[in-house]
Amino acid sequence: LNDHAASVDAAVRIAASLLFPYENGLLIHGSSISFGGQGYVFLGQSGSGKSTIAELSEAIVLNDEISLIRLKEDGSVSVCGTPFYGDLKQGRNLEFPLGGLFLLKQDEVTFVEALEEFQQTMSFLKCVVSFARDLDSFDLLFDLSKRILEGKKLSLLHFEKNRKFMEVIA
Repeated sequence: LNDHAASVDAAVRIAASLLFPYENGLLIHGSSISFGGQGYVFLGQSGSGKSTIAELSEAIVLNDEISLIRLKEDGSVSVCGTPFYGDLKQGRNLEFPLGGLFLLKQDEVTFVEALEEFQQTMSFLKCVVSFARDLDSFDLLFDLSKRILEGKKLSLLHFEKNRKFMEVIA
């Protein structure tokens, strides 16, 4: 991006992170894919493998950097693509029911590990994109995160850099 485009992109990210929680949505530092009519989100900090997972999946890539997770009025949770791309510079403006929510850990074997509730909440909150600095906003983010995690648990995905993870996430 040139300087002007990067400035606009940053401003839109900030605005979206501040506004979406009031519409029961959170921007999350995570890639998202869809297959079999379900959406899957892979959370992690920079270098954790978000873009790698999206690229290896051979599924519909919603985003490889920042995804939108929505809590709907009926209590169901969905994932949407956003225009905030990472290394792959690709994504789709689509929405799917959330089929899985995973924290990434590169490993020599591929398996899914359950996380305790506290670890789920803290790991999820670390990946929420937010520029709010006031206590009321944090309370809103925390409450929304808890309600999202009630609908879909966060698991730890240990993965090798191959497609084996596709067999264990569904």
